[in-house]
Amino acid sequence: MLSELEKLHADISILIEELERVTSEPTMRTDALAAARLNLTRVSRQRSRFLETVVYPALLRDCAPSDAGRVQALRDSGREGLVISAGHIAKWTLKEISERWSDYCAASRALRGAMRDRIREEKAVLYPLLRN
Repeated sequence: MLSELEKLHADISILIEELERVTSEPTMRTDALAAARLNLTRVSRQRSRFLETVVYPALLRDCAPSDAGRVQALRDSGREGLVISAGHIAKWTLKEISERWSDYCAASRALRGAMRDRIREEKAVLYPLLRN
């Protein structure tokens, strides 16, 4: 379980960096942006599915009661994050992005920061439990 989660986290980090490169450009490159967004969304969903179907059920079944609250809180906040991410994707269509490139870049920067924070939080809570 741990190695799969580590790989997903590493892949997401690489894809966040790719989106960061694309959004640092002065003008929108539609193909590069669409690919970066699609790839990041795809791997992020894989991670969410893996957490929900494998990691959280196993940990909540097997971990000490003192750890279960932290795992459940992480699970709950992850679900909230999915709603925020879906809202971002729905709001920022390629048409909207092309009309408001600098605004999108700022919104993307904020969401990328939140994604990085989330990965750090998952690592801090889940990795020690998965090593046991």
